[in-house]
Amino acid sequence: MNDSNPTPSETGRLFAPGTHVTFNLHGSIESGTITKQLTNAAIVHIDACSSNKELIFNTNGQTVINYHRLKLTCS
Repeated sequence: MNDSNPTPSETGRLFAPGTHVTFNLHGSIESGTITKQLTNAAIVHIDACSSNKELIFNTNGQTVINYHRLKLTCS
């Protein structure tokens, strides 16, 4: 088994790298782009804005979010 390329769950297949999503993090709605799929979650690059500067600083602009907590955005 190759851990560097995990197979996403059935739910995760909707969230390919490059997909723009929204999610609730610490009580705030954030948005970002999937950078990597994991089995049950995705690594998301958080969109920077004036209201989340501290979050971006504390997380280096990335977080891991379970697929069930992600929502696709309309583009």
